Amino acid sequence: MKNWNADGVKENAPRRVLDLLDAIESALSRDQWRRTKVLSIYIDDADNSCEVELELAPCVVLLVYYGPDHDDWDDGWDHDTETLDVVGAAGLVAGWVDYYTGMSLAKLADRMVTTQRRLQILSERWSAQGNPVEFVDLKIVRARSFLCHQYIPVIARYRALDDHLNMAIREVKADSLNEILDTYGSITLSPERAMAARTLADLGAHGWIDKLAINAIRLEHEVADFLKSGGLYRVHHFAPPQLIVLNGYVRASGWDEGNQNFSWRYDTVKLMKRSLPEAILQSLRGRPITDVIEHPILTPELTITRAWVEREYDWQNLMIELKQPRFLFNRSTGRVWAEDS
Repeated sequence: MKNWNADGVKENAPRRVLDLLDAIESALSRDQWRRTKVLSIYIDDADNSCEVELELAPCVVLLVYYGPDHDDWDDGWDHDTETLDVVGAAGLVAGWVDYYTGMSLAKLADRMVTTQRRLQILSERWSAQGNPVEFVDLKIVRARSFLCHQYIPVIARYRALDDHLNMAIREVKADSLNEILDTYGSITLSPERAMAARTLADLGAHGWIDKLAINAIRLEHEVADFLKSGGLYRVHHFAPPQLIVLNGYVRASGWDEGNQNFSWRYDTVKLMKRSLPEAILQSLRGRPITDVIEHPILTPELTITRAWVEREYDWQNLMIELKQPRFLFNRSTGRVWAEDS
């Protein structure tokens, strides 16, 4: 992966970035090079594709993608993906620059500005209604194909709340400036996330976390250190500590690598190929789960609300539903405290 943007010193850019910059300069006419500003270059070493971002005029930004992952790459030619085709990429960039500079950039800029303003108004309206949205930018995006010149495909980026209740960048694409207004106007927002973010802000917290999730973290980390280090942003229920974050609520979902018959998800524990008589199942209600199962992730605060046997294929599984305390947490300080404290 190689990145470069216009804010950085050109001489400090990676060699292949410099090669691509030189190739683009050679492919453009002197006047085009003088009028066009390369804003950024991204080269992906995994497939030797690249993205080049250029400013053709104020408010007219063009993003050109060149690489094997795009549908337009399948054109019948034998493309070498062992290295970035610098000449081919520069030729594609020059082709699109030539196409757009051949039209009235002033009129295109007016259309881009008008569309951006309308997207900004939509974002402000949603924010006023309690769903925070921040419009970021609007770019023309092109790839290998030179078909469909009558369209101006664009990508609009915006910030909205993610499951961690952070304002994260998202994007929508459309085939024209007119279509992007409808596409952007149809983006899905979450009133639940907005309400959760407001509630937590009033409490000085960044989220909720239940006891089973805390126990999962403690198997390998100090909870405060894990929260402060940004560990929550790297969680995945396929890898320890096997957590899922939904609308600011951190929950545990996983299994024991040493015992594939034992797994858990949110408020339910599952023991495969185990069963108990109905009378015993009924007697478990209200008891700590540690009276029934011993496991490092389980602690006495987890009490049983329901137990039953569920058939799966040719065997039976013991299912136990839990009641567990939920806590507030602050990522900056690592503090975890009870909701009612």
